[in-house]
Amino acid sequence: MNDFKKQLDRIDIPKSLHKRSLKGIKRAKNEQQKHKRWIPKILTVTVTIAAGGFIALGVGKQDTRQQQSSSLLDESLSSPIVHWCIAIFLMIMTILVVIIAIRKGIDKKLSIAMGFIMTLLLGNSTVYLQNQLPKPITVPLVQDFFYSNENFDFTIHYITNKSDRRFVKYLQADNLTLQAKYYGNSENKGISYYPVDVTNDSSHQFMRAAYFVGNREEIQTLINSKEVFLVLDDGEKLPTLLQMDFDHPEKVQVDFLGTSGGNDEMAIFVMMQDVVLDAVNIPEILKHSVSFTDIKVNEIAYTEKDFPIAVKKGQRVIITFQTSEAGMDVRAKVGVSGRDGMLPKWINREASFNIPKIREEIERHD
Repeated sequence: MNDFKKQLDRIDIPKSLHKRSLKGIKRAKNEQQKHKRWIPKILTVTVTIAAGGFIALGVGKQDTRQQQSSSLLDESLSSPIVHWCIAIFLMIMTILVVIIAIRKGIDKKLSIAMGFIMTLLLGNSTVYLQNQLPKPITVPLVQDFFYSNENFDFTIHYITNKSDRRFVKYLQADNLTLQAKYYGNSENKGISYYPVDVTNDSSHQFMRAAYFVGNREEIQTLINSKEVFLVLDDGEKLPTLLQMDFDHPEKVQVDFLGTSGGNDEMAIFVMMQDVVLDAVNIPEILKHSVSFTDIKVNEIAYTEKDFPIAVKKGQRVIITFQTSEAGMDVRAKVGVSGRDGMLPKWINREASFNIPKIREEIERHD
């Protein structure tokens, strides 16, 4: 063995060949390092493309919405299923890249950390996008106005994404235009009123209020109009569902001493003349959310099947209605009536911030 080693030492290697060998070794090391360095670059490019794609999707949807477009982008990519399909595909690609990176010798902890960050990015982006409204929606309104007033005010609520800071500029119905106003002010300042007009909020949306004032002629135009729109500052029109009417005082029974008590679902009267009550009056749009419970005359309860009911002068009458949650604002009148008029009960209720319930209400009367 020693003799063999001595023989190897006696071999004279030319300097040119030695230099060539060193260069080859150095080149091989560089190639190996380059081969390993492409993995982090691929991961970086993947993260960038995924983030950019999700951002572009969100911006594209917002631009499409603000331009009142009904393009394929706005309709097809608004589905949560599409969002999750894209996210799952990118997550699978991320896992594959991480596995390849580990096999190629990249630091295992670094690769797993980058994959985890990528997964969180995709998941958060998907949750955000699937909870965005393709366009603002208006809350249905049922309202009766006191006929004796000279001016009439009302509020229409609408729901927008928190990233959408557009505001309602005016209301349009046929040839009528009502400018949105500050509460209590007669002038329109032409500004968004944010955050003054925000009445409620959730993780992704605001509920905002548009306040209007009109005279008798303008309100009558609204009552007669089949289509009413809230118009945003960029010109987009939001269809509304309005059920408006005057309170028609000639139909209200005036011969009672007024309400002597009650709560949100009960009205109490003391009669000043004999009357006969034979019908329950609930607007059609409210019949699925407001129901008649009973009427008590001197503590004796009657239901609708007991009509007609004779009530004597001086008797105490308690009318009770039951209300359930509905996706609409209500400031309207219900009651019990007879040939001499109606005993009214006013329902004042704001819609809860329940977007599926509001959409259900809109579809019900679409």
